[in-house]
Order: sequence, then C-alpha cells, then structure tokens
Amino acid sequence: MKIHIKFTKSNPVSTSMEIFINEVACGELVMATNEASSFHQVVFLGCAKGIDTFSSSGKFSDTNLKQGIQIIYVPNHADSPDHPDSEPGFVTSINKQGAFCRYWSKLDSDYLRTMSCSELTPFDRLIIKDTRPQTRVDDLVEEMKSNPDKYGVMG
Repeated sequence: MKIHIKFTKSNPVSTSMEIFINEVACGELVMATNEASSFHQVVFLGCAKGIDTFSSSGKFSDTNLKQGIQIIYVPNHADSPDHPDSEPGFVTSINKQGAFCRYWSKLDSDYLRTMSCSELTPFDRLIIKDTRPQTRVDDLVEEMKSNPDKYGVMG
C-alpha cells in the first residue's frame, strides 16, 4: 500500500491534510496541529516493512518542534525509528525547510556526533521521541548557547 499525507494548511491551532492511498484521494482530515503531528507519526510507524510506502508533503506547522525537543531522524531508506541507520538527537532551531538538529554519537551515546554545527533535517523524516533524560539535553543546550566558539551559533 502506498500512503501519502499532503498537508494543505497548517498553523499553530489546526492542520488540514489530504490522504492518498495508492495515489487515489481518500479525503481531507482537519484536526488540532498537535494531534496532526501524532497522526503523522502513527501512520508512518504503522506501515508494514517491505510492503507499504509512506510519504508526506506540504507545509506542516513547526510549532511542535522547538529547541531542545528530542527527535529521531529516520532516513528515506529506513522503515522505522528502530532501523540501525535512524539517529536520535534534538532540535537546535527551525526554518521553513526543516529542523536543525544535533545527533548523538553512535560510538559514545553520551556525546554529540558533531560539535560545531547542526544538520538541517526535513520535517517529514523526524519523529518526536525522548531517548535521553531531558535534563541532559537541557543542560547541553545551555552549554551550547554559552560556548558558541566550541558549538557554533545556535538559533
């Protein structure tokens, strides 16, 4: 089954989306933006490995993502956040194309993979999920803000 969610309108309060199954329009859904984010994740995670494909397009309100929110990046070829190529991290800033994120090192999970720059990641490849104690992330964000020579400028 080929599943596609097309965001047609999104703001901090509500989000409209068209749903396509096997390239056939099935209708439009309108819901609270925070619920739309959860719905997107449920559909993405519910796709059967090797059988279903999932894609999304359009502009989704970025109000659910903000600095310090923990995420998992799921690459295009991966089928779930549990895929070995998926990467946990956190958001450092947002722009219209996606979220700038820092990712944890696969060699030492308590350290960042990169020290001096965040990586722009498309919204539709991110899943909001805590993988570390939030206090660890909050402390690191504050350290990054106070030491731009080491971590680069945030924001």
